[in-house]
Amino acid sequence: LKFQQSVLRPRVTITEDELRDLWLRSGGGSGAEEATVQGIVLAVPKDADGATLDALRAKLAEAKARLDTGSAFSDVASAYDEGPYRATGGEMGKFNRGELVATLDTPVFTAPVGQPVVVETPNALFLLRVTSRQRVDAAFEDSREKLTEQIFGSRMAEEKERWFEQARRE
Repeated sequence: LKFQQSVLRPRVTITEDELRDLWLRSGGGSGAEEATVQGIVLAVPKDADGATLDALRAKLAEAKARLDTGSAFSDVASAYDEGPYRATGGEMGKFNRGELVATLDTPVFTAPVGQPVVVETPNALFLLRVTSRQRVDAAFEDSREKLTEQIFGSRMAEEKERWFEQARRE
């Protein structure tokens, strides 16, 4: 700790511009959206032909029909999900806009809340349902300490690595 405080810490500086940049990149000030998502995933085999894709689409349509008739999402996910969400009852978690790949991000933030949506990607078919969507506003001053810690932690690691590399060369 003494080494870090006396040798490395003076080498690390964080500017106001860096803090603001990180704040803006993380959605600060823009009223970033956050969505809670449930999902059912059906994996598409690498060598899938048209018949295989049609069978997967039919299976997903069957799952969607069960949801439309009032079945609980957790029950349907337990019966159909082939991905990691079977164990959680289809709960994928909370995501900010831009955290998901574009093919999933767009439907998650445009589909009506509570409405199941089918999304096809080259590797999987998804049945997604947004359970809630809200704006998350965090003022810059409220986020300053967290942002500083985030930048400082990564800079200290970089500086430590630089110092050790220089010591090895010497």
